[in-house]
Amino acid sequence: MPVKAIVASVEGYKERFTLVASAVELTGLQMVELFAARFRQEDRFRDLKQRLGWEECRAWTANPIQRTSQAQWVTMSLLRLLQFRLEASGKVGWWLRPPWNKKKDRPSVLDAERLMRRHREQFQRLLSKWARNEGNTEEHAA
Repeated sequence: MPVKAIVASVEGYKERFTLVASAVELTGLQMVELFAARFRQEDRFRDLKQRLGWEECRAWTANPIQRTSQAQWVTMSLLRLLQFRLEASGKVGWWLRPPWNKKKDRPSVLDAERLMRRHREQFQRLLSKWARNEGNTEEHAA
């Protein structure tokens, strides 16, 4: 099978890397762009597995897998919405710009997680209060 190989040098990286693809009709630039897009997809799967617990979903049928995946995708979407709302409100400095990655231009799921962890005690108090009042109706709560 014919393949195309390219050697790419990317600004900010010390070493070149090699890509090999069977899509011989692609240009070298297209191959690098597809590789970068694939890397972003893999990065999202890593977030699902490592940050949101997807690897904990062990099931022999499709239902538990679908429920877990849907819950985690909703969680990731909510974290992204949080990011967008914070940016729209002009909040700055809430996400980590690590010294080793000066070109980082947007927050990650981990950054949103860190923000939420900073407010852990407040969340616990709210959940505790909610749990105490869960059995109360409006009549009993008044």
